[in-house]
Amino acid sequence: MSDQAESLRSKMRERSMDNGGLPAKTRVIAVASGKGGVGKSNFCVNFALALKAKGKTPLIVDADVGFSNIELLLNTRPFHTVLDLAKDVQLFDVISTSPHGLSFLSGGSGLHSDMLDDAAMVRVKEQLANLSNHFDTVIIDLGAGINHQSAQWIAGSDELILLATPEPTAISDAYAFLKLLYEERPLDELPAVRLVINRALKLTDAREASERLSAAALRFLEWKLETLGFILEDDLVSQAVMRQVPVLISFPNSTASRCMEQIAANFLRLNEPNRGGWRGFLHRFWPGKSFFSTG
Repeated sequence: MSDQAESLRSKMRERSMDNGGLPAKTRVIAVASGKGGVGKSNFCVNFALALKAKGKTPLIVDADVGFSNIELLLNTRPFHTVLDLAKDVQLFDVISTSPHGLSFLSGGSGLHSDMLDDAAMVRVKEQLANLSNHFDTVIIDLGAGINHQSAQWIAGSDELILLATPEPTAISDAYAFLKLLYEERPLDELPAVRLVINRALKLTDAREASERLSAAALRFLEWKLETLGFILEDDLVSQAVMRQVPVLISFPNSTASRCMEQIAANFLRLNEPNRGGWRGFLHRFWPGKSFFSTG
């Protein structure tokens, strides 16, 4: 564990030197879905790897408390969770790193403000603020569906990637997710929404699903959505999950891997939102009751 933390410290020092020692702008992306079983956590892992392959330094924050999907997909057991930042544990020791060099932060059993005194909460906030010095992309894996806590995460983020599959029930659930989020927060407090249609049998199915969802959101919510990309059904994804090695590593030439690489390329071509990055996220999110909640 100490070797892993020291290796991470070394890499992060290099990034700080590349930035002249100044805090970097960190892009914060919440990833959500209207229902479970659409491949959200798997998407987060492979999306992060695709960004990493393009020179980015991503960090996954596992906010889907109680399920531990990220650590299972990466076959990496965290020794600490974000709650340990309130103790004498340093940021580098709390961040886990997979065998493929992908960093993630475990939400553990949840961090609530009423668990900690004021001094401990200040320490957690200061430690988390330092993430912006070391990672240029933070990907937040939210639990399926919407509640007050996940709405807080989303409102604090720079962007929201909403994952769905082409089935009518999944599109209906994704629309219901947007409607509930719309009722929870005014549009001017919410980030841009990027759609990803996963596990499509054909590209035409994916496009039609994206168009149906986008049309409904625009007509009934006056909310314009953007399509980030599509991922075609690929049996090799299931094989990669069973191996606990991401498909981008297990089968880099697979259909799913090529789709994921295209989505990462599409993402990097988008204009970066001006919402303050990670520190802006903490500023918007901190007044809420909890960082991590079981919902």
